[in-house]
Amino acid sequence: MRGSSEKCICSSIKPALPNVRPRRIARRITIVQSGLGAGGTEKIVSLLARHLDGQGHEVTVLAIKDLPSESYYPMPTAVSLRTMEEDLGKAAAKSKASHTVWLRKAMRDGKPDLVISFLTKINVQVAIAAIGLGVRRIAPGWSRLSRADHNHRPIHAPVSVGRANLC
Repeated sequence: MRGSSEKCICSSIKPALPNVRPRRIARRITIVQSGLGAGGTEKIVSLLARHLDGQGHEVTVLAIKDLPSESYYPMPTAVSLRTMEEDLGKAAAKSKASHTVWLRKAMRDGKPDLVISFLTKINVQVAIAAIGLGVRRIAPGWSRLSRADHNHRPIHAPVSVGRANLC
């Protein structure tokens, strides 16, 4: 496997247990985001895709908006990058109802072992699209509850669905 001699940086996060080797459960990993612009989520997705690819995983990045050629952050060449706008056109990418249908078809076609989605709206669409597919999902969620928090500080609430061991 590519990069198998490298030590996974995720292992520094896990508690060290003697004589326990990390298991690789997820091999085909799909990462879902809304677009390919210059935002923070897009940067995190690019870094995560690069790391997972370096660990030998087969990585696919799905985005609703934009074309792969418009990706602000570069993806490794081994990472498959698909967008709804490229597959179905800009008009279809604006239709919220078609997002879930496209995501479901992409997940069914790609048969991922794990789907990681970012941002609340995409997390919900992925959860709905994955019903009955038996796909493990991770959906980190961050919410800004500006009415409840008068200082307008973000309230972080990580959420994960399913269990996965990336490294």
